[in-house]
Amino acid sequence: KNFNRCDHWGISFWINPTQNEITGSILSKGKIRKEQVFNKSRDMIETQDITVPMPTPGVQSFKTHRTPFQISLYKEQIHFQSSDGSKELHISASADYRNGWMHVAIHNSESLCRIAINGTNAGTSGSVPVLPTNNNAYVFVGAHSDRIGESFQGNIAEMRMYDYALTPTNILSLSNQNFYSGSLYQTSVVGNMFYKNGQIVISSPLPKYN
Repeated sequence: KNFNRCDHWGISFWINPTQNEITGSILSKGKIRKEQVFNKSRDMIETQDITVPMPTPGVQSFKTHRTPFQISLYKEQIHFQSSDGSKELHISASADYRNGWMHVAIHNSESLCRIAINGTNAGTSGSVPVLPTNNNAYVFVGAHSDRIGESFQGNIAEMRMYDYALTPTNILSLSNQNFYSGSLYQTSVVGNMFYKNGQIVISSPLPKYN
């Protein structure tokens, strides 16, 4: 996924934490810096991009860091942060779990960024930073850059990223928790493949494989 500046985008996922009070990173793409590193295989010093973790613990400001995004769960709130190195966007919404799972959609359109919880806008919004935020840092799912202690404690499912605006209908569909028609209960096991017989048997009843 190319995280250059985009006025219309969306991030959708389900989470099911295993603890009540959690400080954990769900999705992050951090700051990078240049450092001199000795390359043993080439027997020489090289300049490399080094990932710089965002401030910890918990949720803190990092507006001086050019950081595309950080999504975290902290004290039963979902936090989304982004910075262009000068200005920072920080929005949050209260967690609302249904049967242990919660759907989160963070979406931007018309220069307004919002958080939707379980298909409903959570009343929090703001404008994304003006300057570009893209960099060469890796995207981490369930981890806070290279800080193991900031990893998410729980389950993450159906992580999706879109380079277009999500409509209210899209968000309602993504947050559908129904076993047969919803997006949560999908599986990577479709059926069975019988080699040397030329047969593929699709046995899953889920709509994903209709």
